[in-house]
Amino acid sequence: MFGTRRLAKRSIVGTKVSALYQDGRYYTGVILSQIAEEGNNSTGLYSVRFEDGSEKSVTSNNIIGPGFDTIMSKTLKIGQRVFITMNGREVSGTVAVHDKISDEVMINIDDMKQVIRKIDEIRLMESRKSARLSDQDTDYSKLADVTEPKRRTVSHFIDVPAKNP
Repeated sequence: MFGTRRLAKRSIVGTKVSALYQDGRYYTGVILSQIAEEGNNSTGLYSVRFEDGSEKSVTSNNIIGPGFDTIMSKTLKIGQRVFITMNGREVSGTVAVHDKISDEVMINIDDMKQVIRKIDEIRLMESRKSARLSDQDTDYSKLADVTEPKRRTVSHFIDVPAKNP
């Protein structure tokens, strides 16, 4: 009936998704409402509010997120903003080339570095953990004391106080 699509167990309203915009790229937004139900001959239609505040009606086959299609079923347009994990940190970049045959994507990072990743290693939305950590101003690596602590001299005698009479 719905193919490989997994149906949501709870309301889709309020779900954070990536939806196709007029420029052919996916942008993060939140589902406001379901306008039309999915049927045998039609796709569902949803109202999505994007991060810039604009609202648009988007068909379910143009939405990536929980209960919808995955990124692996899509072809990413050049310039699409994506997120990957590199050296244990989340970094953002833009798509340079998406080879649908090999499912590999070349990503430009910092205008000087290019990396190639499989499509299943790429995210269209910033992870929640990364967003929280990136707002911190504290550099914990500078707080660590890298000097060795002073060593105490070891006594070869045990000084025991005398008993009071």
